[in-house]
Amino acid sequence: MELATLENTELITSPDWEKQPLRKDELGEVFSADDVIDAYFKGRIDQVSQDKQLQLNQLKENLKKAISLSEQLFKFINDKGFKGYQVFLKIKSIYSFTAFFLVDEDDYCSDAFMEVYEQTIAIKKSENTSKMFDFTTILTPNNDFFDKDSLRSDGYILSYAGGVH
Repeated sequence: MELATLENTELITSPDWEKQPLRKDELGEVFSADDVIDAYFKGRIDQVSQDKQLQLNQLKENLKKAISLSEQLFKFINDKGFKGYQVFLKIKSIYSFTAFFLVDEDDYCSDAFMEVYEQTIAIKKSENTSKMFDFTTILTPNNDFFDKDSLRSDGYILSYAGGVH
């Protein structure tokens, strides 16, 4: 991985998603990203090769899809009467994304919460149909041991709280 300064946010079109920096230094906020993501965020699309352009376009399309699926599942959780606190999104590659859902601990332990797991399975079955897109979900309870900084250092650089910051 290469460290990159996130300057251009054209890829993230929803104002409800926040970028989570690994650290801040004299150059600004520093984020973890691979070369393709770095090139996109810096706005150098016109400088990359045709192959890179295709990869960047695929990344943009897939990230929008991962964001949309994350928001849909977050809404599903809350609409079912459970308390979803926040979603963290990790870009594992151009094709692979992991959404990490932080939910109420009592809800997480409830038998009724199985409905949420069933929904995640349904989403994966309907959306993970080719090698061009892979969406994984992780559900975890919110408690005193949860550390957002550790999650951010693992590459979950985007977060969503349903429009509440």
